[in-house]
Amino acid sequence: MPFCMEKVGSSLALNGYFLYIYKKIKKMITTTEEPAFLIRSYGKGELAALYLPHLHPRSALASFNDWIGRFPGLGTALQQAGLAANARRYTPAQVKLIVGALGEP
Repeated sequence: MPFCMEKVGSSLALNGYFLYIYKKIKKMITTTEEPAFLIRSYGKGELAALYLPHLHPRSALASFNDWIGRFPGLGTALQQAGLAANARRYTPAQVKLIVGALGEP
């Protein structure tokens, strides 16, 4: 049976029902938002793919490395944070530097 005013009996109960529905809908909307970007260790290709999801992973990594090289001082800051030329992963400190320069993916 559909919800109707006669079944509830008072406007106070009706307001309570709509408040209940509003809270349920609001909870559904707020729980479907994208999760915040986490500062953690990332593989180089993994982080590049987050910034450039539309590219092939190898192309994304090449473009991402180009971005890092073009951003003033970022490459130097990453080297000072311990990034080696043959490293396969970024440490959380290095990820923080990248996100500070380029923004969140």
